[in-house]
Amino acid sequence: MFETTGALVKKCLLNFSLLLALSPFAQTAYAQDEFCGMPDEASIVAGNIPILKQGNIQDFLATNSLSRTSTVSNTSDIASVLLLLNPELNPIEIIRLITFFSDFYDYMTASADEGIGQALSSQLVAAIEQNYSATPVPFRKIRFNYSRNNEVLAKEVQYFIYGTYTFIADGNVSLTANVVNIGSNEQRSFSASGSPDFAVRGVAKQIFEAFQRPASPEFINPLPGRTWLPLPSSQVGRELNAKLAPALCVSQGGRLPTREEVEIAYGFGEYFSMVAIDPRRNYIVEEDGEVMILNINQNQCVAEKNTSIDKGLLVCIRD
Repeated sequence: MFETTGALVKKCLLNFSLLLALSPFAQTAYAQDEFCGMPDEASIVAGNIPILKQGNIQDFLATNSLSRTSTVSNTSDIASVLLLLNPELNPIEIIRLITFFSDFYDYMTASADEGIGQALSSQLVAAIEQNYSATPVPFRKIRFNYSRNNEVLAKEVQYFIYGTYTFIADGNVSLTANVVNIGSNEQRSFSASGSPDFAVRGVAKQIFEAFQRPASPEFINPLPGRTWLPLPSSQVGRELNAKLAPALCVSQGGRLPTREEVEIAYGFGEYFSMVAIDPRRNYIVEEDGEVMILNINQNQCVAEKNTSIDKGLLVCIRD
């Protein structure tokens, strides 16, 4: 008796669970390693990729767009016709008939989906291979291992991919592939939507680029050794008198920032500076011992004494 796609997928996921359980004895992961491994080392990926149906948004929306009153009315109409044809009909038999139609619809839907996950899985592997055929690379990192032996997989495979797909509208799907680094148990997710072919190509391209693009060198903080001291959350966005600003920063063991420091903080973002700079707002800075009012968007930095603007946002720096 042939196994259904669902059974095969479940078996594949079970194999993956066993692989995760066995892999710590076969591999060692280091914290400094990148997710996709070293640039000159092959990344062995399990070639059997289970892809499960997650849902059918199109059917869900269509079903819920019908009023419940209409649905009940249609069911009542069926029951009325049946009773008209046979007044002696037992209501239990009507319920069984309606239940049968409901179950039959579910069966037809499941049959229509049969094999889609398996097809998407095969297409995903083929699409990744196509990227290699169409794109010259100095070293091919992704190598597929199609073994079904758990011991071989635990010894050799470093990555496992599993996915989900959802029907959305007009024959389109949303496809998500999750790549798991077995050594570190980290995961990266890649997603694309469109026709099945388009979604598969989009996900395959993302996976290909994740493994093949050279790792970027770590960017060095352009303002090292300086700690930004933003105001308490209750004060964020509130402008303060520029004359009070230097003393407020000193009270926190800091100083006013320079124009350059504020512009660098804005340019590189709050994940470097820990402060979110709004280029449209006025900021209080200090240049050559003089309090200034800075507006990045207007490219203006004017001495507070020479402008009618006497307030601004305040962030301090502690060296």
